[in-house]
Amino acid sequence: MLAKSRIERTPRNRLEAAGIAAEKQLAHYLNRSFGDTKDVFIFNDLRVIHENEVAQMDHLVLHPSGLVIIESKSVSSTISVNRQGEFTRTYEGKRQGMPSPIEQAKRQGDLLRKLLQAHREQLLPKLLGLKVLQFNFHTFPVDILVAISDRGIIKHQGKRPAELLKADQIASRVKEIVTYHAKGRGLTGLIRKSLVDKKNSMDDAGVFELNADRLATMVNFLLEQHVEPPGTHHGAPDTAGSTPPPPPPTTSSTPPSLPPPPPPQPADQSHSKKSAAASRLPRNPAEQATGTSKKTHDPGLTGILASRTSPACKHCGKTRESLQIQYGRYGYYFKCQACGGATGIDLECPSAPKQRGKIRKSGRDFWFDCPQCDYSEQFFTNRS
Repeated sequence: MLAKSRIERTPRNRLEAAGIAAEKQLAHYLNRSFGDTKDVFIFNDLRVIHENEVAQMDHLVLHPSGLVIIESKSVSSTISVNRQGEFTRTYEGKRQGMPSPIEQAKRQGDLLRKLLQAHREQLLPKLLGLKVLQFNFHTFPVDILVAISDRGIIKHQGKRPAELLKADQIASRVKEIVTYHAKGRGLTGLIRKSLVDKKNSMDDAGVFELNADRLATMVNFLLEQHVEPPGTHHGAPDTAGSTPPPPPPTTSSTPPSLPPPPPPQPADQSHSKKSAAASRLPRNPAEQATGTSKKTHDPGLTGILASRTSPACKHCGKTRESLQIQYGRYGYYFKCQACGGATGIDLECPSAPKQRGKIRKSGRDFWFDCPQCDYSEQFFTNRS
């Protein structure tokens, strides 16, 4: 279940835009896999403070037997790890060193464990009700994962770090962790542990088992501990898939007067009449819904382009719930299920407005990629 959603922040530069897109991509994968799972909770953009130290976690997963911290990195080209565990990445064709995201996530986990330990009496039960037998967080499992873009390439010398995965592999790995601990819980878990060999030890599996009440207490505690960074500037909340609010009612029943037609020109009089008539036509329904009049250059999809974040049919004005993305002669476009009309998709990059990106399909999901500035975002999911 989603415990804390992410806020759509306004990027200040291309690198920040890529980072936000990477976090949005992974949040989508996690929500799709665990959004209906009642004992697994997802926190996005969680920031806690303990003893004047800060832990900023891109994604945190809470399950009955532990936590999973996921560090999201906006690497859509190549990330390399040598035998010493040192990381380098390729950005705009140049290789550059970078801090280990694995060690970064481990430090976040250490601080989070200290915070939880300081409040252990509030969060964990006492054995037989005795204070001296208080459970604690010293051995509470905190797994670490690092995600790069699913378009990225991972290179390594020697054994690949088990924590380093592509974004589209993260949800499956989290499921493996949750299942591993579930198998170690209860009497069946004790029997299973006694039967495995030392090489495949399950000593840490299922040591903790938080019931529904304890999980709820943990969720509320983490939400209370969240602190927004100072000077945070938020964009609009991430409302992909929601229905846009209706337009405000007009204050007058009398329609606004139309602008007068332009004065006749001595040259092409017929053209002037057509222009004057066009100026009196009401705006296209989709233009009214999206507030844009951007034109497409594809001859088969003439008219305005639909926004990726708030798409609308240019023919009838129907929004996201009535649209499907299909592929045609001129590429991907929105197909309206209500009126059957086709609307082109805006390919302008938000981090570099003069650049046009491409649309990529992954199952029922559609992504916008800008290869020039390394930007990527998931913007639409077909319903069927």
